[in-house]
Amino acid sequence: MSDSASSSTVNIKTEIVRLVEIQEEKAELLSYFTKHKDQQDDALSDLNYFDTNENKLAYLRTFLKPDTFFLSKC
Repeated sequence: MSDSASSSTVNIKTEIVRLVEIQEEKAELLSYFTKHKDQQDDALSDLNYFDTNENKLAYLRTFLKPDTFFLSKC
């Protein structure tokens, strides 16, 4: 499981890079956690509660503004 959030060398940004394929979405999430460093540890810890990468990605998307990702897909 060296490729999951349980690895000691993993941080929230490496998980974002690993999980998010859409570049605009990745940029928004990386920017969010750069601006909100105080939330990084909690978010990374929370990823351990999800059993699939899809569920982890869905959780990360909750940090995006409601219209940010969806408008970019239109």
